[in-house]
Amino acid sequence: MAAASAAPLLQGADHPKRITIAMGSAGERVFKLGDQEVVLMGGNYVIKGPPYFPPKEVVSADALEMSQGAEQMLYKPPPAADGSARCVKPCVRLGCLWEGSMPDKAGPIDPTWAANLETTIKAFAEQNVYVFLELHDDAFTTTNGGEGLPWWTGAYMQETAHAHSTSGHCCCFTKPSYITKPGRWICWMLMGSSP
Repeated sequence: MAAASAAPLLQGADHPKRITIAMGSAGERVFKLGDQEVVLMGGNYVIKGPPYFPPKEVVSADALEMSQGAEQMLYKPPPAADGSARCVKPCVRLGCLWEGSMPDKAGPIDPTWAANLETTIKAFAEQNVYVFLELHDDAFTTTNGGEGLPWWTGAYMQETAHAHSTSGHCCCFTKPSYITKPGRWICWMLMGSSP
């Protein structure tokens, strides 16, 4: 079996409880905590509008329920390739919305949002729930009926479509189109270049 990756998947690089990803003997991805293979189980945790993260008491109660649920469940994962037991580690995919972190194009990161993110992660950590941070967006921005990216990114693209397109349509197409990978286009538009 391949050695664990040098870059941590979860937690800081020097954290003793970091989870890494390695390649298994059959080429599959294997999550490891130290030398032990583990199974990650959990769910999504996303608030798609202000305040973007619930109060610490709510997160702590949810984290405790997740942790206890992982300990009490009847499911037993299949053994590791070497026959050793694999335990379940609770985890959560924590949605982070750019619109919450940077509501103003001029920046900087909103300090209240950043403090709430840190408080939320610490509340999960106190109950041994691992956190995946996910840059969350559904249907791009509020200008498109969704959420995730700040409204000003969509407004900027709409305002500058002529500057970036001979046809006058967004993203240089000859007829109106739908953006399927908005993050890539936003970066190019904000940098003043094109793909």
